[in-house]
Amino acid sequence: MLGYDYKWMRQIGENVSQYYKPFIRNKNGKERTIHNPISPLKTIQSRIHKRILAPIELPIHVQGGVKSRSPLTNASLHSGNEVVVAIDIRDFFPSVTDRWVFQIWREQLGFGRDAAKLLTRLTTLDNQLPQGSPTSTSLANLAMLCADSEILAGLASGLIYSRFVDDITISGGDEAAQSIPYVAKILSRYGLRTHRSKKKCKVMRAGIAQTVTGLTVNEKIAVPDRRRQQIRAAVFKLEKASSLEQKELLPEVLGQVNWLRQTNADQGEKLLARVAEVSRRVK
Repeated sequence: MLGYDYKWMRQIGENVSQYYKPFIRNKNGKERTIHNPISPLKTIQSRIHKRILAPIELPIHVQGGVKSRSPLTNASLHSGNEVVVAIDIRDFFPSVTDRWVFQIWREQLGFGRDAAKLLTRLTTLDNQLPQGSPTSTSLANLAMLCADSEILAGLASGLIYSRFVDDITISGGDEAAQSIPYVAKILSRYGLRTHRSKKKCKVMRAGIAQTVTGLTVNEKIAVPDRRRQQIRAAVFKLEKASSLEQKELLPEVLGQVNWLRQTNADQGEKLLARVAEVSRRVK
């Protein structure tokens, strides 16, 4: 199925920790360790994802890490509702254990025991899903399918549920706000915990900015003003940086501008032209 020698893959699986190059990512003041796989493990994981995991059809409520679905399509599901609830799962990837991943390969996907053991070794690190691997988001989505189904079965009629990796959104009427303890209880049965802080677990009613995966969804979907200002500032910083710094900053800034273009086309196009000019000079 993968086109690689079994013994060679098993040897890599038995020494999998040698094939990661971790680094620290600082996002919004929070540090997170990214376990970046290196070759040949990354090549194997990419093929596992392409040939086995990516073709699996997932329900529409699974929005993250699925082809043709995005923060925009996720936000679109909740646009214009009276109440929007955001629930964040704590330490999501580390909470998906190697035993859980083995069950996915063995029971959900039907691989034999030896193949499931090898696939588990190739896609986990230190007994958990590594954040940064090409296979981790797909495996996390598969791990959550049963919990998703339980949550959906017990939600009040008319509520809309979606999950973008570890970000759960529920919208509709007042019943959406009342669903938080119910969702937390189901997640706890799977060994998952939710953030209880107001920043991570939010009830957003009409009249205040309702945000879903970084986009406001009150009347029309848009990038919040503060986020647009941050993206404009990132483009300005890119233009003023040295050539070496521009090469490092360019991919991230380009991604931010393309994200802005999805909902703010005019502003996005203007910023994209400025980024393209920097890219032309750097090359």
